[in-house]
Amino acid sequence: MGFFKKAFKAAVGAATFGMGASLLNGGNKANKDFVFLCVDKETKDIGIYNVSEEFYYEGERLVDNAVSVFNTWFSDEPKNIDQYTITGTL
Repeated sequence: MGFFKKAFKAAVGAATFGMGASLLNGGNKANKDFVFLCVDKETKDIGIYNVSEEFYYEGERLVDNAVSVFNTWFSDEPKNIDQYTITGTL
């Protein structure tokens, strides 16, 4: 039994495929018909996985969070990183 039959759903969550679905969909909320086509390198099994609305929106939430963090640190008025930095000698 190959990877997809055993653990693909868990790996997909850990690998943030939802973010990929959201990004590759171009933020087009009207088009959520997204499918992952995967090949198990060991067994050559083919996995075809639809994306649920919940999965898609979780990916969208993760993308929005990543953009927010980026904007916090790299906007026109960036935060002072020194307040989040610990220095010392070990």
